[in-house]
Amino acid sequence: MAIIGRKKSMKRVYAVIVSVYLAFCVLFLSTGFVDARKTVVEYNASQAKLVSGLIVENVNVALEQVVAQIEEVSYAIAGGTENDPQVIYEALEDYASRSMVSSIGYIDSSLYVYGQAGDQQDLVNLGYLKQAIVAKETVVTDPFRSRLSAAIVLTVFVPVYKNNRRAGTVFAIFPLEKLQEYANMDHLQGQGTIYLINCHSLNSIACTNGEYTVAGAWNNLALKQARMKFESQKDFQFYIAKMQNGVKGDTVSYEIDGISYTQGYERIEKMPGWYLAVELADHTLSESFQAFRTKLLVYALILLLLTGAMGAILLTLEFMQKKNFEQLSTTDAMTGLYNKKTFTAKVEEYMEKERDAGVLIFVDVDDFKAYNDNYGHLNGDIVLKKFAREMQETFRDHAYVGRYGGDEFVVFVKDSPGRTYVNNCMDELRVKLSAIELDSFGNVPLSFSSGGACYPQDAQSFTDLCNKADEALYCVKKDGKGRYYWYQ
Repeated sequence: MAIIGRKKSMKRVYAVIVSVYLAFCVLFLSTGFVDARKTVVEYNASQAKLVSGLIVENVNVALEQVVAQIEEVSYAIAGGTENDPQVIYEALEDYASRSMVSSIGYIDSSLYVYGQAGDQQDLVNLGYLKQAIVAKETVVTDPFRSRLSAAIVLTVFVPVYKNNRRAGTVFAIFPLEKLQEYANMDHLQGQGTIYLINCHSLNSIACTNGEYTVAGAWNNLALKQARMKFESQKDFQFYIAKMQNGVKGDTVSYEIDGISYTQGYERIEKMPGWYLAVELADHTLSESFQAFRTKLLVYALILLLLTGAMGAILLTLEFMQKKNFEQLSTTDAMTGLYNKKTFTAKVEEYMEKERDAGVLIFVDVDDFKAYNDNYGHLNGDIVLKKFAREMQETFRDHAYVGRYGGDEFVVFVKDSPGRTYVNNCMDELRVKLSAIELDSFGNVPLSFSSGGACYPQDAQSFTDLCNKADEALYCVKKDGKGRYYWYQ
């Protein structure tokens, strides 16, 4: 009887051990499950914020370029001797045929509109004409659907002043589609949907195709909210409130039909009240959750292994996507060179850690606007890509090469062997770029202006070094361009 009692006691011990082990497995899986979900949600939030920031940066650059072009046209009108609105309008039409704008017009001092009839009707009906008349500076309107093209467009209004008096207003219609092309909104490859959102009305425009959207479709975020499931409804309210209060960048997570999504937004500087939002879906997470719910208690040990495998897959996917996004965040989309932010970080790190001699060079393509005007913007892009490629080949691994913006490039020569080496490189680059082959135009001349400053002789910090190199570049431009000067 004692033996039987001991056996029963051991069975109870084994049962307790197994129960504790199974409970530990369940607890371990539950903890890992919750932690994995939190990790994926946080990762999605960071990626949504990163991607929206990258795309908004391109959108802001594109808008700035469009606005700058229209402002240049208005400055030319202001500085010219022509006062006949009809003649000015005809000149603007000629400009429109060579630019990215779909149509252009002129409003004279008596508020008469010179432009296409459909454009006039849109501007009057939407109230933008009144907005343009009272505005003293450049204005970019909200997006709207054009009567002429049926496409979604923006309008840029730029006042024209002559002798300190308002002489008129130039307006240009700019297709949203061109903005999307410039911002490279296709790189998500179906992994997410991109929206433009008005933070006040909550009206939104889909910029890419998604599971529930078609590019170009209008919607309202308040209506879509009815299909969203949040951990707390206050999450959505806080998200919108941050938009309306001008907070730069935020994310929110939710579910639609059992699929988890994360949405991140960033502010568009040239369009007050408008934000760009990126919605990322995680289908893998939802499917995995369903599998875990079904088998969690029955196959605890197997699920532990599957959890490890899933963790490895998620880590691999995270590494691959992070590598892809890091490349997007560190390089210029057009040329493949370092962007301004990354170039600055590289040089500052070099100065802080290496502390060896170096040379900073600012390089400007001479008369680049003329290339765009004479040969078109596509050929202008070819010029910039060719310029970037030749700079990389000339300096090779001895330097950081970046695009500062527009037609301005920058080079930092590491472990500089001296001015003679740099001078030889600049001469070599000048020979390579003496002419460039453009379709339908043949060989066209290409020159550049550049200024250099030495570290640490000329400056001890990156900011001061930039100022010195920029001063040298300014002297070159002042003396007629097409040269290379050192800071004196």
